[in-house]
Amino acid sequence: MLSANNPHIDTDSLERKLEAIIDEAGDAQPIVSAAPSAIHFPQETPAIVVSVDEAPVSMLMDDPAMPSNQSNTPGPQVENVAKPAGRSILKSAVKWIKNLLRLNARLYGIGARQDAMQQIVESLAARQQQEHEALQFRLNALQSSLTTQQSSLDALQHKAMEGEARLNALEALRLGPRLAQFDHANIANRLNRLDVLDISNRLNGFDVINIANRLSQFDAVLQDLHQRNLERDNRVAALLQTFATMPKVHASADAVAPAAASLGNAELDRFYLEFEGLFRGAPADIRERLSVYLPYVEALANEPDARLVDVGCGRGEWLELMRDSGIRAIGIDMNLAMVDMCRTRGLDVECTDAIAWLRQQPAGSVAVVTGFHLIEHLPFATLLELFDAALHALRPDGVLIFETPNPENLVVGACHFYYDPTHRNPIVPAVAEFIARQRGFAEAEIKRLNAYPESYLLPEDTEIARRINRAFYGPQDFAVIARKSHAD
Repeated sequence: MLSANNPHIDTDSLERKLEAIIDEAGDAQPIVSAAPSAIHFPQETPAIVVSVDEAPVSMLMDDPAMPSNQSNTPGPQVENVAKPAGRSILKSAVKWIKNLLRLNARLYGIGARQDAMQQIVESLAARQQQEHEALQFRLNALQSSLTTQQSSLDALQHKAMEGEARLNALEALRLGPRLAQFDHANIANRLNRLDVLDISNRLNGFDVINIANRLSQFDAVLQDLHQRNLERDNRVAALLQTFATMPKVHASADAVAPAAASLGNAELDRFYLEFEGLFRGAPADIRERLSVYLPYVEALANEPDARLVDVGCGRGEWLELMRDSGIRAIGIDMNLAMVDMCRTRGLDVECTDAIAWLRQQPAGSVAVVTGFHLIEHLPFATLLELFDAALHALRPDGVLIFETPNPENLVVGACHFYYDPTHRNPIVPAVAEFIARQRGFAEAEIKRLNAYPESYLLPEDTEIARRINRAFYGPQDFAVIARKSHAD
C-alpha cells in the first residue's frame, strides 16, 4: 500500500521495477470490474495494489494508445483491449504513482515545516509566558512598593497636620496676651459706640418734624457763630499783624549775620549743591511732587502783576513750574552756586537774605510766599522772624506755603531727616500750624504728602499692621498752608 505517510520511497527504482513487471507479465490481462475501485494483477506477478479511490478512472485512460471506441455500457470495458493497451495503462498508473509520491514528499516537507513552526510558536509562547510571569512579578513588587510609599506619605501628612495644629495652638497662646492688651485699648471706642447707639435710640423716640425744626435752628446758630469766628480771627490777625510791624529790639541785622556770613563761603555752597544733586532727587521728580500745590496758586496766572516769592529756591524746580504755568515768580537764596545755576536757566533769582528781602517789600505787595524744605534749617527765633516777614509782605488774601520733613514718620524723624547735615530740628505738624496762627495768620491747615508706595505696606488688615503702616510708611513730608485773612 502506498500512502503519503512514507516519504522515503525511491520513485525511480519503483518505476523500473514496475516496468520490469510489465515486461514479464507479457500476456497478462488486467481484470477490471464494472465499477472498480482498484486494479488487480495476476498471482504470478508481484502483488501491487494501487488505490484509485481519490482519482477518477479517466486519469488511467488518458493514454493516447487507449482505444477510443467504448460501449454504451456503464463502467470501463477492458475485456477486448489488446496487450499493448494494458501496458500503456500500467505505464500511466506508474506515472500517476510517481506524481503522487512526489506530492507526498512535498506534503511531508510542508508537514515538517509546520512541525518546526509549531515548535517555534510553542517556544515563543513559553518565552512569552515567562516574560509575562516576570512582568507580573515586577508589577506586584511595584504595587507593593507604592502601597508602602502611600502609607509613608499618609503618615507624613498626619504628622504635618499634627504640627500645624500645634503651631496654631502656640500662635493662639502667643497672640492671646497681645489681643488682651488691644481689647483694653478698644474699650473706650466700644463705649463711645454704645453711647452713640444709645443717643440714636433716644432720638428715634422724638418727633421727626420737631427734630427737623430744631436742626434748622441749630444750623442757623452755627452759621452765625462761624461768621463771628471769622470776624474775630480777622481782628486777631490784624492785631497780630500790627504787632509784627512794631520795632523789635532783638530783631537786628546781627541776628542774621551768622547766616549772611556764609554768603561768601563758595566751598560750602558748592558742597550743598552737590549734596542736593545726590540726595534731593532728580529735578523732574521734584517738579512732579511740587505740582500738588498748583491748585493754591493757579489763579495768579490771570493776574500779571501778582508776585510769587520762593524763599530758599535752591535749584529752581518750583520756579520752573511757575514759569510753565504762566505765573510771575522770583526766587531768593543765599547759596551763590545755586543762584548761578538758576540764572543760567533764565530764572529770576536774587542772592540775598530772605527775611531781609521780605521786610523791604511794601506791605501787602506779595501774593504768595513759598519755601520748600527750608524752615527745618532755621533756628527757632529766625523761624518766627520768617513767618513775621512773610506776614508783612503778603496781601490780605495772600497764601503762605512751607513744606518740611514729617517727623510723624518714624523713619524720617529718626533717620532720613539727618541726611542733611545742615538740618537743625524736625518740626511737628501741629506746632507748625500753631506758629502760623500765633504769628498772625487767620487760617492755617496741614497737608501731609509723599507717603510710601503700597508695596511697602503690611498687607494684613489688623490693628497692628495699620499702626505700623502709619508709623513707618506714612507721609514723609507735610506743608503748613496759611492765609493772611479769611476769604470773604
